[in-house]
Amino acid sequence: MPIVWMTAWIAAVGGSFLLVGWLGARVLPGQAAAFQMEVPPLRRPRLANVVVKTLTRMQWYFLEVLPLFLLAEADKAVRRRSKPGGKAGVHDR
Repeated sequence: MPIVWMTAWIAAVGGSFLLVGWLGARVLPGQAAAFQMEVPPLRRPRLANVVVKTLTRMQWYFLEVLPLFLLAEADKAVRRRSKPGGKAGVHDR
């Protein structure tokens, strides 16, 4: 993306945030709240935790997808064998 378009996008998004904030401060009465932001500590992931999470997600994925895959394959086999006007399992030449 050209730098001009990226700069225009950043200016549009930043400008809209500033405009909404300024209008909100004008329209809404009361004192401004103190801005506080809590950032959780960043730690290096433990290999055992990554492996457990990966295996758990793979197990969930296979339990979710495998029955659907088998159902689709069975449906495909039934449709292939019951072609109208053709013999079951015989290729037309």
